[in-house]
Amino acid sequence: MDRECRLYGLDTARVEAAMHGEDSLAHTKARRRWWEFLIAAAAVAVFVWLAMGAARQPVAASLPWMIVILAATLVFLVIGGVLLWKRTRFS
Repeated sequence: MDRECRLYGLDTARVEAAMHGEDSLAHTKARRRWWEFLIAAAAVAVFVWLAMGAARQPVAASLPWMIVILAATLVFLVIGGVLLWKRTRFS
């Protein structure tokens, strides 16, 4: 591990923490730069601008098909839950 850290310029303590299953970035305090906030604000502004021009689209719904899809979903959910319970006992 030391050889690879030297070869690739990695921090040995962080690699060792990762090898032990620890979060190697939990103790570091990363600061955001000003331009990251600028990009985020611009992205939010674009979404707000697009949302202002959005209109609700009429969607035709068929009640019988909705019932069929709901019933099929519940059947698959129950079957999947039973199979999961039999194999794992939810452990």
